[in-house]
Parts: sequence; C-alpha cells; structure tokens
Amino acid sequence: MTIEQLRLAHHARPFCPFLLQIDDGRQLRVRKPEYLSCSPTGATITVFGQKDDSFSIVGLGAISDLKFESKGPASNGSRKKKRRRNR
Repeated sequence: MTIEQLRLAHHARPFCPFLLQIDDGRQLRVRKPEYLSCSPTGATITVFGQKDDSFSIVGLGAISDLKFESKGPASNGSRKKKRRRNR
C-alpha cells in the first residue's frame, strides 16, 4: 500500500467507504472521509471511530490491503424505477 493509493481512495468523489486490512488482523472501517487523517509525510495514519472518540494510529507499512465496501444491489449507480400499474 502506498500513500498515493490511500489518498486516491480518501479523496475520491463521490466518496466510497472502505476497509483497511492491518497486518495484525484488524480491519479499520473508513465510512466518511473525515474519519481518516494522514501525517504530513504519509508515514502514519489515524482512523477515528464512528460512534465515539476512539481512534487507531497505524503506520502505512502495516496496511496490507484496502477494500471498498459494497453499497448494495444498486452500487453501480443505477436504480430500478417502480412501474405504475394502470387501473
């Protein structure tokens, strides 16, 4: 994982939530862009908790994978329209 790959996911618009797989087996969920911050050099990141003020500080080298979360059946941006029945 490079800092450039992480920054692309972090700054993507529209933002797509993702999971960071850490070498120690943890998974850190980034649901919103404001829940992630990077140090100026990109060597360290902070991921904030979603329901409280908890946070995890991780070295970039400890991140083994980044996986985007699925947004459900209409994740490709298409939505099925409801058909009206003629009565």
